[in-house]
Amino acid sequence: MKTYRSVLLLLVLAIGGFAGTSATVTLASPSQPAPALQVLYVFPNDLSSGGGLGTPLTLGADGAFYGSSAYGGQYQYFGTLFRFCLDGTFTKLLDLNLTNGLGSSIPLQLGADGALYGACSMGGTKGDYWNRGYGSGLLFRLETNGNYTVLHEFDYVDGDYPAWLQAGPDGAFYGTTLNGGAHNYGTFFRIDTNGWFASLHDFDFAPGILVFGTLTLAADGDFYGSMSARSADNPGSIIRLHPNGEMDVLHTFDGINGFTPVVPLTVGADGALYGVATAWGNLDGVILFRIGLDGEFSKLHDVIPADGFAPNTALTLCSDGCLYGTFQLGGANGLGTVFQINRDGNFVKLHDFDGSDGATPMSQLAVASDGALYGGTFSGGAYDLGTLYRVDTNGVFAKLYDANGTNGYGQFISPLISGPDGNLYASAPYGGDNLAGVLFRLVLNPASLSPIEQLEQLLTTVNTRVARPRPLAVLLQAALDSVQRGNKGAAITQLAAFEQAVRAQITRQNSALAQDLTSSASDIIARLKQ
Repeated sequence: MKTYRSVLLLLVLAIGGFAGTSATVTLASPSQPAPALQVLYVFPNDLSSGGGLGTPLTLGADGAFYGSSAYGGQYQYFGTLFRFCLDGTFTKLLDLNLTNGLGSSIPLQLGADGALYGACSMGGTKGDYWNRGYGSGLLFRLETNGNYTVLHEFDYVDGDYPAWLQAGPDGAFYGTTLNGGAHNYGTFFRIDTNGWFASLHDFDFAPGILVFGTLTLAADGDFYGSMSARSADNPGSIIRLHPNGEMDVLHTFDGINGFTPVVPLTVGADGALYGVATAWGNLDGVILFRIGLDGEFSKLHDVIPADGFAPNTALTLCSDGCLYGTFQLGGANGLGTVFQINRDGNFVKLHDFDGSDGATPMSQLAVASDGALYGGTFSGGAYDLGTLYRVDTNGVFAKLYDANGTNGYGQFISPLISGPDGNLYASAPYGGDNLAGVLFRLVLNPASLSPIEQLEQLLTTVNTRVARPRPLAVLLQAALDSVQRGNKGAAITQLAAFEQAVRAQITRQNSALAQDLTSSASDIIARLKQ
């Protein structure tokens, strides 16, 4: 297990996650309501609807989320595309089959026409340059009714392994590939909603290698990227790509003020770009920097190991105009930190992880509707499988949830996405009793859910996660009927019987699941007594 998790830590780049059924905790701030974590869909162990690490969820124009699974589906190995509604309704829209794509690893992008646009990093029928048995990847359109159209297949000459896709100011989509092109270092391309494709730029080795293959669209309509160092004697750079494919090197690091940028850039409240770079030849030494669109560069802060090191995700802009981020390691306990920095370089370490509240934060911080930031850790917590946490702009920190391996297979590394209801949604690649993955919601204000909604969610959880659900489901259905008739006393009695039945039926085989179910029932009882 340790070897597996070490490999996963090295390979995964801020996607994935953990999950659990409904659970509530008390935050450090007494004025802040306690969130509740709810599993809304569990991928079945036959993998018919998919399984495993896919892309972060994307909110569609219809208010539903869209995403992909890395494997499973009709052909077992190639994954699926799906729609996921806020009420937990799941619809598999497409089985990938290698010819129509493999490994949809880029978040879907919403088009002006309401369709979703995406990329499969592998698959298709063209460009098998390395004789791998599959093509160089493809671009596609997915309509909300499941209609799927391959818009372009890469042939290696115009790119291989698409890595990033984003809508541009002209309504078309711009993207990058990691390989292929004239110099074998990838390409920059444009494709419109009709499938008209143009390869705009062939990357070479001169400015470095594009970090994560990701560009950042700025207010001037150009795209900016962090280029990693080519060697110990050749520092990295910041580039600008115009929509016509022309490229400028905006800044070259000198080693003194940073050596190589290591995460994608973030647009600040002032329109400038902010990022993180390592010091010369020392991955433990980190700087935070600002660069204007005119190329004016300034080092904002020298980060020492006591503040953290080993950054993994881009910075996050919050409504207060400050930028927030995490370091995977370092800090007072060597287990990572959360920090804040403003445009003037004022740096504040907000939290040191100590293991009990998490370790190795890996998900990019997400700003929620309550103005706080939410994120997750790769390890630590009660079961050393990761935690979900909240931190506000004043540095008030709270661990919200421990992944426990049954209701979440740890390693919370998927970014949380805000839904139209103000709650946060994400996927977990290995969560659920089947370890095939789950889709979950973090309800920021559980009081907004009625007891009927809580009972309906708990009933769904029992029917999807308990091996022999009928005895428990009968008790819950009776409690639900009682609440709907206005008989709260009867519902409380039936829920108490449900708790006893859970302890008798499930605790010995699955104590973590039993704890989650009884905790949820206790929450509902407390609400009914109010």
